[in-house]
Amino acid sequence: MVKKIRVRTKQKTGNASKKGQSKDATFKKRIHKPARPMKRKVAKRKESKVVLKPDKDKTASVKKAHDSRIAHKLKQLDLTTTLVKMWEEFRKQKCPNRAEILQNILTIIRGRVREFAFKHDTARVLQTVMKYGNSKQRLAIYDELKDSILELCKCKYSKFLVKKFLIYCPQQREEIMSFFYGHVRRLIRHTEAASLLELAYNDYANAHQREALTREFYGVITVGDEKHYKVKRLKETITPLLNKETLKHSIIHKPLLDYLLMAGEQERADMIEQLRERLVELLHTKEGSRVAMQCIWHGTAKDRKVIVKSFKTFVKKIAMEEHGHYVLLAVFDCIDDTVLVKKVIISELADNLSELAADRHGRRVLLYLLCPRNPVYFNSAMLRVLAPGDGNVHSKKSPEARRSELHSAVSPLLVKLTADHVSDWIRDKQLSQFLLAVVQHVEGDSVAPILENVVNLLDEPFDEETHIVGDACGHSVVRKLLSIENNRVDTSSVFLADLIINRVPENELRSWATINRGAFVLVSLVASQVKDVSETIRSVLDPSVLTEQWNTDHLQGQAALLKDLT
Repeated sequence: MVKKIRVRTKQKTGNASKKGQSKDATFKKRIHKPARPMKRKVAKRKESKVVLKPDKDKTASVKKAHDSRIAHKLKQLDLTTTLVKMWEEFRKQKCPNRAEILQNILTIIRGRVREFAFKHDTARVLQTVMKYGNSKQRLAIYDELKDSILELCKCKYSKFLVKKFLIYCPQQREEIMSFFYGHVRRLIRHTEAASLLELAYNDYANAHQREALTREFYGVITVGDEKHYKVKRLKETITPLLNKETLKHSIIHKPLLDYLLMAGEQERADMIEQLRERLVELLHTKEGSRVAMQCIWHGTAKDRKVIVKSFKTFVKKIAMEEHGHYVLLAVFDCIDDTVLVKKVIISELADNLSELAADRHGRRVLLYLLCPRNPVYFNSAMLRVLAPGDGNVHSKKSPEARRSELHSAVSPLLVKLTADHVSDWIRDKQLSQFLLAVVQHVEGDSVAPILENVVNLLDEPFDEETHIVGDACGHSVVRKLLSIENNRVDTSSVFLADLIINRVPENELRSWATINRGAFVLVSLVASQVKDVSETIRSVLDPSVLTEQWNTDHLQGQAALLKDLT
């Protein structure tokens, strides 16, 4: 312990000597450092403040202007309050003195319409005046505001006044449209003006005016311009507009379609890459749906995958749109990845089959999966729209293989749907055609549940007014079903004719012959090519017994039945 203490003492001493040396060195440096010259303190001279005397005339004028502004605001407030009170009265559905109040309002705002057009409350007053006023009163308001149309379009409240001009001033529509010319690209990107421009373009512009509105996207094109110059100008004007808010407006869909049709392969591929995730925004218009179809036809496998995935949660809406359902038909025609199509599109269709079958366009999508390009269900105009996608370079699988895979996926779903709705659909003119299509284009005996439910309806006690063979549409469907199965005698083992003979009592069959439509159903049974059906029905129906039950004047169906039986 003593040694350790001594060692520590020595160490401390050594450190202390070093510290002493460093202090001495610092002190010497300070001694030899030259002294700083002392600054002489100079007393600051106090500046005398100059006090300016106010100009009495100027102060008076400022005060007068201020008072004038306050008075003007108060006057405007009084006018606004008066107008709103009058508006509350004459906007009621039953207002006995509406014409008088309307004239008083016009007297107050005459020459000052622009002041009231941009305010949220008085703008509503003007809109109601446009609604209930006569043509002369409407024109008076329009004349005061026509030079401010573009400003009105950009205001949150006054844009509705421009809408009223379009509705109630048909003679001035041409002039209103002319105010938009040259300003379309700027207005389409404005939050408030874009919706109004879209309304004018879709609902009120004629063909000539639409062309004039979209001309701005093409730039100045002269005769003899080469194709790549036109494409370049279109790209320069369209590219800045490719965002979610602007892309939904139909006014840019036509220029976008023209660009895809004229552009080269690389330029088109670049544009498809920009559009592929946002095509859902385009599908509500004819040109927009054609843009989406171009992207599907000319897109790579990666582009197509992104496009299909972007449709997720929107498939039902797309299938029920007038123009959008064409895009799904193009998907079924071109995309080789049927697993992806089943997972994203068919699975969502399966969740909404009843609604789709009841809708004209949705039903067409389901029929295309069953029997694509069938001229019975798809007219020549539709087939011409779909034809450009045939033979595209990015589809490697044969069309037959692709259609077979989709058909096998959707057939069980449609059979179950149809079987559950036989009683309703068999009496409906449109849905009965869908029922017949399912029976005709689903192979094998999988249609048995549908035929079983049809026979259940035929087996009900006969009543001329309520029975299915007495229904105008129902008896026709039964006859067509009997005709369809004549062509599949060799490929099926379940037949409606067999089920009728085995399930419906003989006396019920004879009672069918008492009405014209029932007799025609029996004629179809007699002509059936299913084994033993014709012989059985002939044995049940004795012509001599039938003629005794009928009136002296045979109906057309009864006459045909007698002819076949004898």
